[in-house]
Amino acid sequence: MLEVSTADGTRFGRAADGTYSAYGYRYVLPQRFTYQPAGSKNLRFSFVSLDRSTTPDSVLVGEYDVDGEGTRLVRWNIDHTDRELVATGAKATASWAYQVDIRSMQGVNSVRGKYFISRSNGKGSRGDLITWKPGQDATIHTGALPSGPEDLAYRRSTDEMWTVSEYPGDRHVFSVTAGKF
Repeated sequence: MLEVSTADGTRFGRAADGTYSAYGYRYVLPQRFTYQPAGSKNLRFSFVSLDRSTTPDSVLVGEYDVDGEGTRLVRWNIDHTDRELVATGAKATASWAYQVDIRSMQGVNSVRGKYFISRSNGKGSRGDLITWKPGQDATIHTGALPSGPEDLAYRRSTDEMWTVSEYPGDRHVFSVTAGKF
């Protein structure tokens, strides 16, 4: 994440005088490169998280769908030498994938093989935290999160699962203790 030089709300990028602006935003997250999905059967990349509890570290992505029919979670391993996806040649292959059929998923992360999934129930309704281990039934902790929970990030030193809520005028950054679920 980088702080830009000016608060010019009309420009984006580097100006002739060497300053940077981002349409009035104070910070930007530069994009280094992209991956193009191939053979993913129309995987919808709705949310992403970094999982540092696996060896090697990995990236988890999932799909949002209001009905949940056919929604999936997919994992790609990260190469520890260059922090890019593990690839053979120019192709990075997912190391793990599950069809979970969970409606309105907004974020996922895992801690030592246990998956934490945030689910939104619409503006004004508390969100759910779903915990799951592959091969077992999911446990739905109804209303455990504020309205509109989004992506999840895990902080190992405090055992906290962090998220942010999505609705303008009702945005919150908050955490739950993962070990309590």
